[in-house]
Amino acid sequence: RDHEPDPAVAEKTFQSVLARSPDHEQAIGSLATLYDRSNRFEEAIAMFERAARNPRTMPLARYGQYLAYFNRWYFDEAERCLRESIAAEPAANSVTGLAMVLLTGKGDAPAAVRALAEMPAANRNEHRAVWMSAFAHLAARQPEAALAALRRLPADFVQDNWFVGPTAYWIGRAHALAGRAEAARIAFESGLVVMDAKLKAAPGDSALHVARGELLAWLGRTSEALGEARTA
Repeated sequence: RDHEPDPAVAEKTFQSVLARSPDHEQAIGSLATLYDRSNRFEEAIAMFERAARNPRTMPLARYGQYLAYFNRWYFDEAERCLRESIAAEPAANSVTGLAMVLLTGKGDAPAAVRALAEMPAANRNEHRAVWMSAFAHLAARQPEAALAALRRLPADFVQDNWFVGPTAYWIGRAHALAGRAEAARIAFESGLVVMDAKLKAAPGDSALHVARGELLAWLGRTSEALGEARTA
């Protein structure tokens, strides 16, 4: 944390830039994010709105605004921002964000699946697109579709701001939903092999311990799973 910028200094810097150049795109966007992370919500929203007035920065501004709303459970506002962003630029982050809102804010798994199906083909193999597709299909009780989505990702590990863990975790969940207990067990155990290698290189990474704990929980190894939770 010693290398993180001082928020007060950062704010003063961005404000000084905007005093000279009121339409400076990076300064506006950075200040909006700074306010959001500092829990200065109203100021963050106002700055995101300012950024959204520029057609060039509108899609990213609306995505940042969605995060601010979503993290505070303002689901209708979050959805509105995402739909505006997607209409201008259907980026993977915005489309998967919409699916997440539809799942968590509305409990509408079929709508989440439909939203993800409209993602441009060029973005469908990105880590977040793949695991979110698997998640949505599982919520819609479509295990075979979840497995089909996971086959688009050759990597054995997903590193994303929203999910960290082995691809085998999602494969195991799909098999479990389909009633294939032995296939699920094999997938979860293969995921443990991946996690053990990751933790050997980064033993203090709490996200890795959480991911390993979830695999252990699915395998019924409760005491070990709780141990990972305590470590995390």
